[in-house]
Amino acid sequence: MEIPSNVIQIGGLVLIFFVMYMILIRPQRKRDKAVNDMRNTLKPGDKVTTIGGLKGTIVRTNDTTLVLQVGADKVKMEFMRWAVSTLDEAGPVSKFRDEEEEEEKEEKKASKKPKKLGAKTEDDATDAEPLEVSEAEEAETEASEETAPAGTDSDGETESLEKDSEEKVEE
Repeated sequence: MEIPSNVIQIGGLVLIFFVMYMILIRPQRKRDKAVNDMRNTLKPGDKVTTIGGLKGTIVRTNDTTLVLQVGADKVKMEFMRWAVSTLDEAGPVSKFRDEEEEEEKEEKKASKKPKKLGAKTEDDATDAEPLEVSEAEEAETEASEETAPAGTDSDGETESLEKDSEEKVEE
């Protein structure tokens, strides 16, 4: 009973594919899974390195993006999650999370307040904040002072009265 040569050839090919799978494909899939798990578990405070070589600290996370704080100037840059190469150090979570939550609360408060100066709401009664003069109003005031009729100052009084009173004082 001889084994046909076709079966031996097919068995050899199957054996080669099995060995290639075990040596090359399976370990690569494990590495990919580990990297994806690392990227999905990133949180504020973690120190990471991007695929471009930038090192920074995560300030804020999103489903697909991260905001990194980079350099001595603490510049904030937004990156895609897939751009993170390695997790260098898991940092303190509470410090950055508290800052992030405070920023979100301030943004929500700012968006809830009415934009009209004369509008009254319940929030205005409790949050009595001084109103600021906008740049447009300041420019308008300056323009009206510059376009006052000749011989008058910004208050509308004539300069001649002031000159007369100065002449009388000199005498």
